Amino acid sequence: MQLFLRDSGTLVLDACEHTSIAELKAAYAARRAYGNGAEQALILVHNRRQLQDGDTLAEAAVHDGATVSVCSRLRGAGGDGGSTGAESRSCYLEMYAERKPDKVNPLEQLLARSTRCRLSGERLSPPCVADELGSLFNKEALVHALLNKTLPAALAHISSLKAVVNLKLEPAHRAGSSSSSNGGKAGVSSSSDAADFQCQ
Repeated sequence: MQLFLRDSGTLVLDACEHTSIAELKAAYAARRAYGNGAEQALILVHNRRQLQDGDTLAEAAVHDGATVSVCSRLRGAGGDGGSTGAESRSCYLEMYAERKPDKVNPLEQLLARSTRCRLSGERLSPPCVADELGSLFNKEALVHALLNKTLPAALAHISSLKAVVNLKLEPAHRAGSSSSSNGGKAGVSSSSDAADFQCQ
């Protein structure tokens, strides 16, 4: 019997009634030079019905001169980027439109804790105070926040000035602070990150 296998073109194959669908797939793959095991990715369809590998042509009611459509299985389940959960293009774009916070360098964060007021973010200037957790504050900024009751929740443990300790700070001695090495500019450092004070 002669069968017409149709994909993008038409291929004519000779078979008998006792040929299985799996054998027909293997013959088709060999004629198309797909390579070993390629038939496992093929699906044969006749009269809008998928043919099972274990059936023979007679059992599948495929007769001489029949046209059989050849399809390949859709591959997936991995490597496709996953689902986005977006129902429409606008939702998908909104997911990526939100600005993500920049990563903070932990060393810069540590330096800021020792040179800047935790409350205002300004450089430390006397008078300064410290809380029981070691955070440093400009006293003026802390008093202002306490009077206006605008302390953030992270600083709720500071209920009054009794919860902080006054610091006695001296100007830090920096390398190259002499007038001869700095061209007459005593105590001026080129680094804005250097601590201005040290504890007494």
